[in-house]
This record gives sequence, structure tokens and C-alpha cells, in this order.
Amino acid sequence: MGRLDGKIALVTGVAGGVGRAAALLFAATGGPHRIRANAIMPGLIRTPATEADGLYDTPDSPGFLMGAANPLGRTGTPEDVAKLAVFLASADSFYVNATGIPIDGGQSVIV
Repeated sequence: MGRLDGKIALVTGVAGGVGRAAALLFAATGGPHRIRANAIMPGLIRTPATEADGLYDTPDSPGFLMGAANPLGRTGTPEDVAKLAVFLASADSFYVNATGIPIDGGQSVIV
């Protein structure tokens, strides 16, 4: 590869409509210039903001209930999303282009 290639990672909601559409557009127009575009589509991620919203106040709060119902048995973490972003920014993802990647532990397939 030896040269700098362009990468675009759009973070969007798990439904991913607008972000995924933008990734498709950027990938189609940027492809000839070796610019890749993908959408990162996180589900519920436990962050200080979701904690402040009360999603994890008690064991029967929505965050805990959604985590228990998730195929992997938990909600996501910022580190989960960061690892995907690092992968998409790396040379290991060179042929990944024009896609939306849900990062929700499989929740989107059971909803």
C-alpha cells in the first residue's frame, strides 16, 4: 500500500439511515480516489450521559433490562465502539467500504 489512503467513519444511530446513506455516497464518489467510507451504528452504549439520564439507576432500569435482553448479555461500552473505529482506520480494513456496521451485541436482530 505504501501511500496514505482516505478513510471516513460516520458514527450514527443503530437504525443508521442517514449515516449509512452518507457512507454509501462518500464511498461511491471517493472510491476512485482510494477514500473508503463506513458507518458505525452503535446500539445502547453505557456512558456518563446514559447514566445521567437514569438508564442505570436501579436493577430494573431500562439500561440494565436492555443489557440483560441483549444476545451478549450486556450493553455496549465506549471501548467497544472505539475498537471498531480503530479497526476501520487501520490497514486491516482496507477492503471494507460502503457499509454500515451495527455495534450492538446483536440487539438489532432481535428487536
